[in-house]
Amino acid sequence: AAAQDCGQTAGSRMKSVRAILRKEFPITRRVVVSIDDADEAEDFGACWMEGDTIRISVRESCEHGEMSHTLIHEWAHARLADKAGKICSRHSVAWAREYGAMSQRVFGNE
Repeated sequence: AAAQDCGQTAGSRMKSVRAILRKEFPITRRVVVSIDDADEAEDFGACWMEGDTIRISVRESCEHGEMSHTLIHEWAHARLADKAGKICSRHSVAWAREYGAMSQRVFGNE
């Protein structure tokens, strides 16, 4: 039950982070965010395009803030993909600027 409670807490925190991102760091394309089972996920998260839809997956975790940080990381890729029309997995200066602004807004100096 503890793991389930942890997942609900992390999931609800991630929902509030997603709401901030959608409002303050919008993406014009449709974005679908999913939480993947920790045993099946190959990485902390991923971002890819399927047609005009951007998909983000985040590995389930009970570590404080890990899912939210991963969502912000992938959302930065998604924002750049929304503008470019394709995913770029590189962590460019533009990506770092996006990630930094979102992270500062969500976490402040945490």
